[in-house]
Amino acid sequence: MEDCLRAACAKDDAHLFAAGGGTRVLAAAPQARGGFFRRVYPAVNAALRRADRQGDRVTLVPLNRVFTPRGRYRAVLRRRGRLVRVRQSDGVHLSVAGASIAAGLVIRAIDRDRALGRR
Repeated sequence: MEDCLRAACAKDDAHLFAAGGGTRVLAAAPQARGGFFRRVYPAVNAALRRADRQGDRVTLVPLNRVFTPRGRYRAVLRRRGRLVRVRQSDGVHLSVAGASIAAGLVIRAIDRDRALGRR
């Protein structure tokens, strides 16, 4: 699995260099409720953390800490005083509301790190 991640990142690097550089923003996967993805996501996130530590042009957005604190699956989170369903019924994917929260976190990371090369 780590080889697949490394290959995908190398392909992305080629596009970054061709476009004049930039920072790769990676998002750690929130833990799934069960099944195959429950076993796989920790390994994926470990590989992403290694890439974050080793790369000077990598930013890791820890979505797993927001949606599954301490690895505990949550379908509903308290957000601005309200309970919000952040996961779909399959126990893997984010709901529209969850994806909106995730997008906000990723956009903030891009803006903070000027990942798009803007000044």
